[in-house]
Amino acid sequence: MNKNKTIILFTVLVAILFITVPTIWNIYQNHSNRLYEVATKKILESAENCFYDDVCKGNQITIGALKKNGYLTSDVVNPKTRTYFDDSLTLIYENFQVRFA
Repeated sequence: MNKNKTIILFTVLVAILFITVPTIWNIYQNHSNRLYEVATKKILESAENCFYDDVCKGNQITIGALKKNGYLTSDVVNPKTRTYFDDSLTLIYENFQVRFA
């Protein structure tokens, strides 16, 4: 009887692990992706504002130029690599939308 209880307990623990580990991993990945979206949207929106205000001329701008013009007040962290987005990263404005080059 004792051996049966041990097998049942072990089976229940394994079943719980098979359910919880993938769920926790999925939650972590979704959170990381959303943090990345927020960071990139912050950069894209600041570039859009710069182009709409006619401060940024042409159809390209860098993150460094956005900081210089005051549209980005601080460095933006890339949550996937945990480093700052490079100031030389270029954004392109065409068809009234801004995208990364």
